[in-house]
Amino acid sequence: MSTSHSFNHLPTEAHNQAHSRETATIKRGRPFYGVSVGVAMLDSTIPRPLGDIGNAATFPFPVHYAIVQGIGPSDMTAPKSEKVREGFIDAVNTMADQGIAVAGTSCGLMARYQSQIADRTAIPVATSSLLQVELALRLLRSDQKVLVVTIEQHGIDEEQLRESGVASRDFARVRVAALTGATYLYGVITSDTDDYDVRRASDEVLAGIDQALASDDSIAAIVLECTNLAPFSEEIRHHTGLPVWDADTLIQWLHSAVQ
Repeated sequence: MSTSHSFNHLPTEAHNQAHSRETATIKRGRPFYGVSVGVAMLDSTIPRPLGDIGNAATFPFPVHYAIVQGIGPSDMTAPKSEKVREGFIDAVNTMADQGIAVAGTSCGLMARYQSQIADRTAIPVATSSLLQVELALRLLRSDQKVLVVTIEQHGIDEEQLRESGVASRDFARVRVAALTGATYLYGVITSDTDDYDVRRASDEVLAGIDQALASDDSIAAIVLECTNLAPFSEEIRHHTGLPVWDADTLIQWLHSAVQ
């Protein structure tokens, strides 16, 4: 079961001009209009600063949110379950019935359900930022690697990579870095912390990435698995000088296909 919410930015001059050119005939059948991208969200109260997929102001276009009730962060690290799979399938199909054209999710570890969910949803769905790993590999030289950054120490395995489209022959070109030193950020995500010191979390993330890069000079690109890491993407790009893909770049790509 899921609950849905849409968030729209205030109309801009361009938006108003486009609206004035809209045809006089609009088809009945949708509970709301003007939004084509949806995100199936975990049922949690994790603080979500600007840059997080769960903060509607992150995107320069409207986003529709569907809460997958009863499915929280702890379900993402538990063994695969019918409850999680069916909950997200239901959420995506509900959004499809409401007129949403493409959908994402709020946790990168949902990659292991990619084929199962895509097979049973009425619209294209991208479960994880990890879907961008294969593309990043294709853009690099064959002797270069992609660094996948995750919060969960044992979150990324071969199943996650296969479901994301990474060929087994390329597994050696994927370096996974678990931010084991990001204890503050991990606590924010997994506990009921009231206040979120974004600067403190950023320092932990950058330190962990520096450590990974120092140990492997063949890393040429970064993919952030965890959606809660996306608020730090711009800082990571400036700090490392490397291209960074995350949940936000995935949602923006989806939107570009249906705008």
